[in-house]
Amino acid sequence: MTIEITIQKDTENPFLERRDLEFTVTSDGATPKANDVRTALATKLKVPDKNILIEHIYQKMGLSESDCIAKVYKKSLVAEKEGEGSKESEPTGEVPVEEKKDDVKAEATTEGKKDAPASEKQPEKTEEQEKEVKEEDPAPEKTKEDTKE
Repeated sequence: MTIEITIQKDTENPFLERRDLEFTVTSDGATPKANDVRTALATKLKVPDKNILIEHIYQKMGLSESDCIAKVYKKSLVAEKEGEGSKESEPTGEVPVEEKKDDVKAEATTEGKKDAPASEKQPEKTEEQEKEVKEEDPAPEKTKEDTKE
């Protein structure tokens, strides 16, 4: 499959260390897959294809052209994901301390609720909440005389 890329807009984004690209892809046949577009764009821009994120490919109806949006990062996207997720992806067989505490609390509350009557299951209002309810005045109702004016 032959893919031709024509860049329409190239914006530098220094804060996110990337370039935002809008371009048109002309291909023979079906809409090209994102991986094919990524590879072709990488060869055109002379950057590693790991640095490119293809956001959208919009196929034009009845044409062999597609409008595309991509982000070209200065650093590799794969390296960042592998670095962050490597600790989480490796199973250690240990349960984190926070989860253990939550499980114990959940068991204790379910055991206590079984014996408690239904009236105690409803949360009680604090004194501050009761004071706020008392302090709030209902809006005065409009009478027929008020609406005539």
